Amino acid sequence: MQYKNEQSGSQAHPSHAGPLSFDINTGFATDFLNQYNELKMALEMAPAMPEILEDFENWTPKTYVNYFKTSECRDKDAILYAFQSLPIDRQKVIDEAVAATNQNCIKALAQVMECTDTVSIAAKCANALNEINTGLGRIKMATQGQTSGLDQSSIDDLFAA
Repeated sequence: MQYKNEQSGSQAHPSHAGPLSFDINTGFATDFLNQYNELKMALEMAPAMPEILEDFENWTPKTYVNYFKTSECRDKDAILYAFQSLPIDRQKVIDEAVAATNQNCIKALAQVMECTDTVSIAAKCANALNEINTGLGRIKMATQGQTSGLDQSSIDDLFAA
């Protein structure tokens, strides 16, 4: 059962009240992207401050559902309800985009961690940032229901806009 939120007009879990922190058209909460944005900030700073990478030695990205299950986000129940209310094929596309992004982030971060000099760190950080941005583009497209056009040029177009 769902109800219409009087303030925002959005659909939510029946126990939720107040404005919601996710897109009612996609069922997606951008809070999930925070895990990638934190990693991006560290990678941008790492060439000048390699020690910042120590905070990411045991970094493990989460799936969309696990991110909110362990989150302190006030809307996590409504967010999970919205995601689980999506058609199964839509959930699968999002989960696959997230899984690919997570795998690429882990691989790219491991390559950065192997570097011992600032020139190598800068080059590997640039590569890692590209991998993350590509993954974020795929996730964005997946949340919007796009199952085709997940090629690099389509993703680059998203970031150029």
